[in-house]
Amino acid sequence: MATLFDLAGKQSRIDEIDQLMMLDSFWNDRKKAQALINEKNDYSSIIDTYKKLVEQYSSMDETVELL
Repeated sequence: MATLFDLAGKQSRIDEIDQLMMLDSFWNDRKKAQALINEKNDYSSIIDTYKKLVEQYSSMDETVELL
């Protein structure tokens, strides 16, 4: 499932954006900077949601085993 959503690619892009944000010139073009921040936030949200769903599934799976 993680490959279906290309989570590794999204994480790689987040890391790339983080590196760009460290550059002194990052804020020279505020519109571009904001677009990159929005992109990072979108990818982070997808990854966080996926992780939460996996955690919930695991918890439900454990509950079913106990029953």
